[in-house]
Amino acid sequence: MNRIDIDGIIYLDIQNHDKSSKLRICPNEGGRIAHFIYNGLDVFPETSFTVYKNRYAAAILFPFTNRIRDGKYTFKEKDYQLNCNELDKNNALHGLVYDKSFKLIDVKVTSEFASVSLKYKNDKQDKAFPFFYEIELVYTLNHTGLNLKMNVINLGDSPFPFTIGWHPYFSSSNLDKSTIRFDSSIKYLTDDRNIIVGKLPFNKEKPIELKNLEIDDGFMLKTNIVEFTTPDYKAKIISSGEKNFLQIYIPPSREVIAIEPMTGACNSFNNDIGLQTLLPNNNYEIEWSMIIV
Repeated sequence: MNRIDIDGIIYLDIQNHDKSSKLRICPNEGGRIAHFIYNGLDVFPETSFTVYKNRYAAAILFPFTNRIRDGKYTFKEKDYQLNCNELDKNNALHGLVYDKSFKLIDVKVTSEFASVSLKYKNDKQDKAFPFFYEIELVYTLNHTGLNLKMNVINLGDSPFPFTIGWHPYFSSSNLDKSTIRFDSSIKYLTDDRNIIVGKLPFNKEKPIELKNLEIDDGFMLKTNIVEFTTPDYKAKIISSGEKNFLQIYIPPSREVIAIEPMTGACNSFNNDIGLQTLLPNNNYEIEWSMIIV
């Protein structure tokens, strides 16, 4: 593993045994992946801090995914106010750990895999989310692609609400010749603040052609598999979660696509879509496996 300083930001680089695949991880930016190369293919394009703070590329989304309207929610008959970091829409966006510093716990490199373990511990009282928890991330490069395992532990004496997600952007040499496939019958209807206000039947022919497609939509999935096919590679994302949701976003520049696996939907703290509760001294574990061919 190499430790690299770029413009004052620390990155950790790990490679597999034959150096054909590489992960660049930024512990101080929520433990995100800043760059992912697999067998020489640029799967997650390299993102600088400037790009990350605007796009949340590969951010870990916890304790909520997507948005919370006005940053307000009620849990166990108590009202809470989150910081609204999406200023133009007055929403709380993408959780509370995307900018936290994670500690390096372990690095392993063998002929079969290379892995990095990171941990973040929240043990400070926060009025917006006054719960104590620990998150461990394990990124693993292997012969089939990339795995991300997340483990959340409730360290406090009170239950707390949560959803979990991941916000990777995938590159394509030609997005207009790329497709995405997933099984869903429900697409969420959102207002001008990107907050869910209803749902629509979804029966679009699959695979979905991305040519000229403008999209920033959420879906409830019927299976745990999403497939993204480009002219250069195919990525299959498999979730270990029982209930799965998906957000897809193509920025106006169209050089990447965000394919975001989640355990809940937008505004889940208020609409309960996918919302779970983690009891004291309990943990929740999920793994996203990315097979690349």
